[in-house]
Order: sequence, then C-alpha cells, then structure tokens
Amino acid sequence: MAVQGTHDNSQHQAQRALEHDMGKSEMKGHNSYPDYAAFAQEANPQMIKQLETNPITEEHLTHEVRAIYDGLVKVEKKCIEVIKYLSQMGLRTELSQDQWSTVISLHRMLLHEHHDFFLASQHPSASPAVKHLAEKYAMPAHVTDRDIWAGVSKYWYNQDTDACPETGRIQHHLAVLSRPDTLQQFFYYTKALISVRPFANARVSIAQLFNPILSAPADRHTLITSFVAAHGALFMRMPVEHFVARSKFFLSNLRQEVSRLGREGQQGVFITSCNIAAIFQYGDNDGVFATEFTFDENTTADAYAISRQWASTTTPIDPNNHQYTDLASQFAFRASSLAFHTLIIILGQAGDPNLHPSVHASMAFVWCLTLIPAAIQRLEPLVPWTILANYLNTLLRPDINIAKIEDESFPRIEDTTSQQLPEDFLIRGQTWSRLYYPGKFFEETAIEDDRPLIGEPSTMLPRRHRCLWLGVRIATFSRWMTYDQTRLFTPTRLAHEFAPIAQSTDHLSGNIYLVPGPVNQEMEGV
Repeated sequence: MAVQGTHDNSQHQAQRALEHDMGKSEMKGHNSYPDYAAFAQEANPQMIKQLETNPITEEHLTHEVRAIYDGLVKVEKKCIEVIKYLSQMGLRTELSQDQWSTVISLHRMLLHEHHDFFLASQHPSASPAVKHLAEKYAMPAHVTDRDIWAGVSKYWYNQDTDACPETGRIQHHLAVLSRPDTLQQFFYYTKALISVRPFANARVSIAQLFNPILSAPADRHTLITSFVAAHGALFMRMPVEHFVARSKFFLSNLRQEVSRLGREGQQGVFITSCNIAAIFQYGDNDGVFATEFTFDENTTADAYAISRQWASTTTPIDPNNHQYTDLASQFAFRASSLAFHTLIIILGQAGDPNLHPSVHASMAFVWCLTLIPAAIQRLEPLVPWTILANYLNTLLRPDINIAKIEDESFPRIEDTTSQQLPEDFLIRGQTWSRLYYPGKFFEETAIEDDRPLIGEPSTMLPRRHRCLWLGVRIATFSRWMTYDQTRLFTPTRLAHEFAPIAQSTDHLSGNIYLVPGPVNQEMEGV
C-alpha cells in the first residue's frame, strides 16, 4: 500500500490515538503471554514434574471464545478506520517508518485475533455449537469480507487469469473474493463451471449461494436476487412451475429497472454470461452442448464453412412434427428461453449505449452458435432474430466505417495497440468463446490498471463496430437475416416464423413447441 501524507499534526495525532487504543492495551487478558526466556533462565536444572493443569469447563471456554471475538471485532474496526482515514486524507508523501509500523502491527494483531478464535473454538472441550461457529459465520473469509485483503488478493488472481484465462479454479477464487456482491459471485462461479478447464467444485459453492436466496420471501427480492433465484430453481432442478414463476418475476423486474442496469454496464455482461452458462447446463458433462464446443484449437474458418453449407441445404425443423422430450434438452430450452427473453428486454433499449456491452456479449455467443449446426438447429426458434435485425439498424450511423464491418477479418481498434474491449476479458476462457476470437488476440493486452472501464466513451464506437460486424457475419448465412446493398439488416421469412416462439414466455417450461398449463397459484407471487 502506498499512501502519501501532508498534514504532519494529523498524522501524529492519528498515530498516537492508534497506539493508545491498540498498541499499548491488552484485550481482556487473552493476549498476555509468559516470558519463556526468563522462565528458562530461572528454572532449576533438575528435572521437575509436569505442571498440574485443571481441565477447562465448557462454560469457561464459551466465555473465552466470546471474549476473543469481542476483541477481534474491535481490532478489525480499528483497522478499517485507519485505512479509511489514511485513504481519505489525500496524503502526498509516503508514511513514515513509525506510521508503517503502527499499521502493520494493527493488521498483525488482527491475524493473531483470528488465530486465537480458531484455536479456542476448536478446543477438544468445546461444544458442537461452539465448534460450528467458525463455519456458521464464515470466519475464514471474515477478513476478506471486510475488504482488508480482498483488493490485494483480487489483483494477484487477476494476474493469474491473464496467464491462465481458461482455468476455472482461478475464477472460483475470484468468486469467493467477490463477496458480498451476489451477482459478481454468481458470474465467477458459473464461469468456473464453463471454462475450458472447468472447476467442478464450484457446483458446491454455487449451491450455497442459492440456498439463502431461494428461502427468502419473494417480496424481499431485488432485481439481482430475483435473477439468481430463477437460476437457483433451474440449477437445483426444482419443479418447472417454480422456475417459470421465478423467471417471469425476474423478467418483470428487469423491464422496470433495465435502465438502471444500463448504468452498471458490467452487470449486464454478468447477467448475459450467467445465462449462457445455464444454456450449457452449468458445465454438466451430460448436457446437450457438452461435446459440441470441445475442440483443441481455434477452428472458426473451418466451422464457418461447414455451418454455411448446412444453413443453405437444411430445412428447418417443423414445429408441428417434432418435439424434444429428453430431460437434457428440456433443461437447455428453459435456460435458452430465459437467456433470450432477457436479451429481448435489453434490445428494447436501443438508445442506451450502456447496454451495448451485454448486447455485444450476446451477439458473440449467437455467432458462435451459428458455427455449430447441431447447436443452432436446436436453439434457432428461440433467438429473437427480427428484433435483433431491427436493433442492428439503429447502430448504423455516419461514424461507422462500412468497410470495417463488411470485411471478413475481425475488426481492429484503430490508434491503439490494445485491441480488447473490457467485456472481452469477462467472456474469454469460456468454452464457447474460443470460436469468436482470432488466434493470439490476447497476446498484446494492457495491464489491468491501464485497461479502459466498460462504460468509457473510447470503447463505444469500437463496440458498435463489433456488433455490426457480427451482424454482417451472421447475415452471410441468409437463413435468419440478410444484409444487402442498402446496408440494412432484414429478417428472413424463417425469422418471422420463429418470432412468435421466441417472444412467448410460455416456452419457459422447456418444450418450445408445447404451451404449458397454468402456473400453480401458490407460486404466483414468487
């Protein structure tokens, strides 16, 4: 930590206050240690019997644990006050040696307090209730929760992500460090499950995230918790009525608060990524698409050639004569319906550039779907092609470089060596996104501190170029939309046939060709 200083009097006063409150006081006696060196010098060299000790009672141990915890809270509060005070001072010179010593001593004391708490609460004489306290109150993550070490840990794990972007284990660590941000936690847990090298243990962690949210009353749900609750019903394989009701509740909240979501541009990408993870059945090895996106290296050109031939020769599935009835397909359809209904609401905010990052991530996913015939054939009726084509037309403005969006090569950002948009770092490493990015795309990247924020003006034009380029690439299939010499996107007849299916929430039940019965009245308010 580098903190600069100006007002010497304020610094010395703060330091003296800290030393008085923490440095020179012993807390309730549990940190008073004997002088073993002096004891050794005075001890009789002759062998002596083992000192008699009295067994500690459960009542005494409980009292001791409570006293240790009280001291822990006090030291933790003081640490937070010191860091906040020094940060707000706007100091211009580095801390003195004495000031550093005081700050370090405080944090060392906090670690000792945690050690004492764990040691006492896990004593053989402790009752089961006392032994369970550390787990019940998430004490191992207690320091991280208070933002004392979280920033430092996140920085180093993000460095690991840059070196190993396809490793799900690192994403799991970032999820733990994202507390108490529920959506960010959920994003990293799901990303850990659908990374190229997934971290299966994240399934246990994500279930623990769902449990308190699913048990909370519906009237207490926010936009974010209603979103997580809908996914929780899907992940936990609750009755379909529960998933449908919770999904509709989230979509209703999203319609009302989508503009606020736009101001939090990163949240939109988080939601999009979590929805994509659900389509992949949260990394389930038996999922419908578990094997569709497994390949050793980027094969976009080959996949495009094969898929374009498929699109030109394959007749769409007749909704009247075909139904997917296997459970894996039903799961994927429910997830896909939720994902694309979320996209429909976001596309309805055509004038809000803050939602462009989530649109970009969604279009990148749809583009990758079109490169896998077996995947897009299952999901094409659920994609809102007509709405998407109309939305793309709103992005065509005079500042667009037409040659760039019509070129077959991936659009580059001019006047900079860094070619990545902020959301690229959020979706990279996922099993599907390898088809999107060209080889060595992430080799020349700015360090994290030098990357633009997701809503910075410098990212807006390159992002519109990306979305339009993706639209033109999808239009080359001539199956769902076209892009002609008038430089406008037009939905095809097939897209219009699919529109009623894509826009109906009735298909949240799973079978896209079968309208479900009414939702149980008990679930209406969920």
